[in-house]
Amino acid sequence: MPFDSKDFVETKPDVFSLEGLIAWLETQDPSIRYDWEDCCGGCLIGMYYAAHKVPAGISYIDVFGDEWVNNYAGVCSNLVGETTFGAALERARKLASS
Repeated sequence: MPFDSKDFVETKPDVFSLEGLIAWLETQDPSIRYDWEDCCGGCLIGMYYAAHKVPAGISYIDVFGDEWVNNYAGVCSNLVGETTFGAALERARKLASS
C-alpha cells in the first residue's frame, strides 16, 4: 500500500515536558543569554512560558510538576554553567538521556 500523506500524523512532545523544552530550545538561537535570577520573565522558563502563552501567575511547579522541578536548576541555573540557550539545550539533552 503506497504512503498516503493524509494518514500521516505528526506527533509533538508535550509542551510542558523536558522533551518539549528541548524541542523549543532547538529552535532558538544558541547564543541568546537569559538571566536565571530575573523573576519578571527574563529567565529561561519565563521566556519559554511567553513563547507558549502560559497565563501569568502559573508557577513552573504547576506546569512541570515536582519531578521535573527537581531538575530545573540543573538545566537553567547560572550555577551549572553558561546561561545561553545553547548551553541549556546541552544540559537538557544530557538530562533526558540519563
